[in-house]
Formats: sequence, C-alpha cells, structure tokens
Amino acid sequence: EQGSALRIAGCSPDVLRTLQLVKLDLVLAIFPDVRAATTAPVVTSHVAAEGA
Repeated sequence: EQGSALRIAGCSPDVLRTLQLVKLDLVLAIFPDVRAATTAPVVTSHVAAEGA
C-alpha cells in the first residue's frame, strides 16, 4: 500500500546475519527493537518503481 513501510525489529543475531548474507539489509529497514522501529523516520525507496 502506498505510504506504508515494512520494518523489521528485534531479530536474533542469526536472522540478522542471514539477512545481511542475502543483502536484504540493503532494502529492508532493520531496527534493534520495536521502539527504534516506531520512532525512526520513514525512509522511502524507489527500488520497486525502478524495476517497473
């Protein structure tokens, strides 16, 4: 949905490392905890639009 954002919060070190290995940390907003995820400003990406 336009104007929404996906944020990942509080993942385990193993999950974080996996996201980094497959380079998803470059396109997903990953935060150490829920508080950080909900207080950080929304950053939009045009990655999907570039492929369209």
